[in-house]
Amino acid sequence: MSSLAKLLAGRKKDSSVWEFFVYDTSTNKSKCKAMDSKKNECGIELCGKNPTNLSSHLRRFHKSEFVELELMEKERSINKSSLKRKAEDDLGKTQTIGQCFQRNSVSWHVDSFEHKNRVDSIVDMLIETCNPVTHVDKPSFRYMWKVGDSKFNLPGNQVLELFFFTIRLP
Repeated sequence: MSSLAKLLAGRKKDSSVWEFFVYDTSTNKSKCKAMDSKKNECGIELCGKNPTNLSSHLRRFHKSEFVELELMEKERSINKSSLKRKAEDDLGKTQTIGQCFQRNSVSWHVDSFEHKNRVDSIVDMLIETCNPVTHVDKPSFRYMWKVGDSKFNLPGNQVLELFFFTIRLP
């Protein structure tokens, strides 16, 4: 794997622990930038880039940096939670089943498998129930299909008759 691929692979480093470490892709090690009591950089290298392991190093060897890390993480978590929708904000804004089915959506293309499959099922139903093809033009039938699949534009009886006679009959 090339170094660019390694760099782009995996999740983004979104932990605050990276304020105290630098990751080297060539060695696959994370170097600690925390200062010791003599104001020298710690410089210890830990294998990998697991934020939990890195924060454990801070907890054991750099107490003040670890406290700072905890404060940064707490602030980050507060900021993230304020961006998320809260369930209590949505009280009284729940959708009915009908509203869920009637979302705006694009229609199946007439040449698509999905559209043809639905037309087949309507023709099969008409044949099995001995209903006339004009049944598909009834408002209640059209409404049933619209609620069931809003992406399906139900063809009229003339189109179904054409489909029935060209495809079904030898």
